[in-house]
Amino acid sequence: MQNAECLDARLSNFKSPNAVLALIVGFALAVIPARAQLVISGTHTIKTTKGKVVEIDGPITGNASSILNIVGEGRVDLSAASPDFIGKIFVRGGELHFHHEGKITNYATIVVENGGILNLEEHPVDVDRIGGRTSITLSAGTLRYVGNPKEGGNGEGLGSLHLIGGANVIDIVTRNETDRVSLILHKDTKRENEATLNVTTNTSFTANFRKTHIRWNAGTPIDKTFELVGNIIPWVTVGGKGWGSIITDGDTRYLVALDQYDTGPDNEWNGMSNVSLKKSINLNANRTINSLRFESEGTAKLSLNLNGKTLEIGSGGILTTGRGDYSLSGAGRITTSANRPIYIHSYSNLTIAGSSQFTGSRNLIKSGSGSLFINSTARHYFHTMRIHQGRVVVNKGSIEASDRIIVGDGAGRDELVLPKKSKDPIVAPKGGLPSITLNGNPYGPAGDEAVLRLGGGTQQRLKNLHIENRGTIDFAGTGNILFLDELSFNDAKAKLLIRNWDDGSDYLLVKRNKGDKAVPPVLGQIEFEGYKGKVRWARHYLKGYDDYWQITPVPEPATYGAAFAALGLGLVALRRRGRGGRGGTVRSGWSCRFARAKQKLAQRN
Repeated sequence: MQNAECLDARLSNFKSPNAVLALIVGFALAVIPARAQLVISGTHTIKTTKGKVVEIDGPITGNASSILNIVGEGRVDLSAASPDFIGKIFVRGGELHFHHEGKITNYATIVVENGGILNLEEHPVDVDRIGGRTSITLSAGTLRYVGNPKEGGNGEGLGSLHLIGGANVIDIVTRNETDRVSLILHKDTKRENEATLNVTTNTSFTANFRKTHIRWNAGTPIDKTFELVGNIIPWVTVGGKGWGSIITDGDTRYLVALDQYDTGPDNEWNGMSNVSLKKSINLNANRTINSLRFESEGTAKLSLNLNGKTLEIGSGGILTTGRGDYSLSGAGRITTSANRPIYIHSYSNLTIAGSSQFTGSRNLIKSGSGSLFINSTARHYFHTMRIHQGRVVVNKGSIEASDRIIVGDGAGRDELVLPKKSKDPIVAPKGGLPSITLNGNPYGPAGDEAVLRLGGGTQQRLKNLHIENRGTIDFAGTGNILFLDELSFNDAKAKLLIRNWDDGSDYLLVKRNKGDKAVPPVLGQIEFEGYKGKVRWARHYLKGYDDYWQITPVPEPATYGAAFAALGLGLVALRRRGRGGRGGTVRSGWSCRFARAKQKLAQRN
């Protein structure tokens, strides 16, 4: 980086275990240190800041138990060969950038999660960055490979590639459009937790050896979830525009973009049809297809009207592209074959309208930055719903989830929005209560969290609300009540943020055993936006819910003064700050506190 301020951390032969390096506040570039060896014994953490770079220009060494954490929003550059590191590197939210002579070519593991990026750049030196041995694991992470503009193209060999959750990206960049850039998978390829993958490139993506591609060499084992369903992999997209597929050429398999779609009328569709809808259509009969893609020029509106029929999507794959406004409308059912999940990759918005209905209690996996609007009046039946990316907005109808709804994959802002003036729009089978997990990014800025939004006048009961690292409840509007049988956190560092709280009308209630005066010690993990005081448990006066505690913020110090002034004047109500500067009457737990304060004043007199 030219003209950058430099900080020599002077950590030559750095060996102390379990250390945290926070080196880059106020500096454009930090160096750890000039050509010195960084010895990882135990666990080390480098905290990075957005827009800043930490340069490691000496080798990293460490044994199989060594762990290097890279966290934050900044970047760490590795520019020296590190053949003696065989531990683990976790890239959490930031970027690890290999350039110049930087490489880790032994049997190490690099885990990229929480929106992190692993950037393998061949420029300005053509080097095997990970040498076909180092294993890569993505969990809502990005693997980027940037080729060198030399004649003949470039290839990088990976060890194992594991996709263990969330929405992931493999980005392949060529600097010379006439030459190939290839990723070669030498060891096993696995996938878990219904992870999705979007492959992006700045050039064509085909099986031609002279073009950009991803390939498995002969004998490389591939997880069975990579198997084709009707010639596509329903959880893999290419550029957010088409489906991923696999082509075999001799002993070599290539991951490519599907190049053939069915664009004809619905009476020509069959179970192998990968339909690409370019104009609105009404189903004339029950249809079975393999996948459904919406594509349009500009912002055109396209609708597939079920017309009272059933649409069975064999692979479960639904893809929206471009900037169109798309919908599945009318009355009818949407299901999959062989109990496969429904994959909705919405790179443009998709609306479920009319009384159309998801049936069969399949899993629903939502990826892509667009929104899924549930405007249908029907009840939709799922087992697990995973919102890896974007928003699911329930405006009408209801959702029955027999397992759990998981909002967020730990990277970026993801959201589940519940409708206004509704009661229990999310339910569980046989009258049970649903459960929700909020899985937000603990390393990004405020806003990079998983959000449960109550629309105003919304009442929702949950069996369990679980916070994985970071979550937000947005009490939009007023008069929202959230009843929780259980509130849990994955660890003591996890945080729950409450936004747009109105003391006079919103309630956050957690169930307790009757007669139990003890309360769970989780208040320190809850924050009410706009309130600086501590959070407290309090009693409330909602009839029929005596077995619930209320979680409430403590008023500002100025409010305390107003409270005692009001008591001294014999007033029975207190007006105080609400959201947006509105006033309101003190209610719930504070009523009993003011009563006790008034009693003490009377005793003193």
